[in-house]
Amino acid sequence: MDNDPQRLPALIEELGKAYRVLCNDQMELVTIRYYDQPTLDRVTIGKSILLKVKSRYTAQLVIKDV
Repeated sequence: MDNDPQRLPALIEELGKAYRVLCNDQMELVTIRYYDQPTLDRVTIGKSILLKVKSRYTAQLVIKDV
């Protein structure tokens, strides 16, 4: 979800009533169609990969600056 500083604290508080909520910021979701390894390497320079999902034609990464 987008980080809306006006609405996010209230959402976290409301969800916290029923769930354990963890919030991370300063992250990027990158989607690459028809990827290759050199492209993945270039996109992740200086980044920490928190999640990587790859299919035959599409790669999605959740990354954060190191």
